[in-house]
Amino acid sequence: MAAAAAEVPEVLRECGCKGIRTCLICERQRGGDPPWQLPPAKTHHFIYCSDTGWAVGSEESDFEGWAFPFPGVMLIEDFVTQEEEAELVRLMDCDPWKLSQSGRRKQDYGPKVNFRKQKLKTEGFCGLPSFSREVVRRMGLYPGLEGFQPVEQCNLDYCPERGSAIDPHLDDAWLWGERLVSLNLLSPTVLSMCREAPGSLLLCSAPSAAPEVLVDSVI
Repeated sequence: MAAAAAEVPEVLRECGCKGIRTCLICERQRGGDPPWQLPPAKTHHFIYCSDTGWAVGSEESDFEGWAFPFPGVMLIEDFVTQEEEAELVRLMDCDPWKLSQSGRRKQDYGPKVNFRKQKLKTEGFCGLPSFSREVVRRMGLYPGLEGFQPVEQCNLDYCPERGSAIDPHLDDAWLWGERLVSLNLLSPTVLSMCREAPGSLLLCSAPSAAPEVLVDSVI
């Protein structure tokens, strides 16, 4: 007697991808790699060091021992406790999640935005969820975040089984300003940034060197 096939959870059956965006669900349904997929380009990796504010070349790479100043980034470890994290996730799950692009699920709290016309519609926006108040209050205690007033909260659910991802992009400063805050929960995360153009970085010979001691290595 054949064993009954295990039922696939609903969260792994539905797909919200549009256009060229894909996730593991729609890729399996279609079969094969996405038609637009390109071979990976050669990259050089630098790791941000929150103690020094420098981006340091990866160990055992061509740029080990090289670095450059990386201002404008603040990393706060253990911003919430494990108990606070569990409660935040529980409260998030009390509201429905909507399917989004590239295997993500999302919850949006904020005005409706037309990025092309740079316009907002605030009808129906009643503010951020109540469970975010303590998070926002605590953020204001850190240098650089004093007076920070969030205009939107977007909860994103990244699921490995769905192949969840987000494409490289530029955030719209006209709406959010120069400060974006990301609170990572439940699992480790990597935030990748890239240079604006080739030849736009000057490297220093060592992470401990002063920022003005630059050499002629440009990448």
